[in-house]
Amino acid sequence: MSNHVPTTDESSSSVTPVAASGYGSYTGDFSDVEGLIFTQDAAATVKLLDLGVESEYQIDRQGTLMVAKYAMGHNVLRPACAIKLVTA
Repeated sequence: MSNHVPTTDESSSSVTPVAASGYGSYTGDFSDVEGLIFTQDAAATVKLLDLGVESEYQIDRQGTLMVAKYAMGHNVLRPACAIKLVTA
């Protein structure tokens, strides 16, 4: 069970897709969606770099500057391993 499955018609949304975040690219008519069925092979995650932390003490600011980096990506691996249940 999930609270994140949309149940409304969002196909006429005027949201412009943002390239960096992908927000707005998942619009569609979800009014007939009853559920989703998928296996672990449906989506993939790639981790390029693990969490890297650097710190440096700065005398002029009398404090420590900390920077953390993380590179990860998610995408569809096998679309045939996921299906949408709709009302008849």
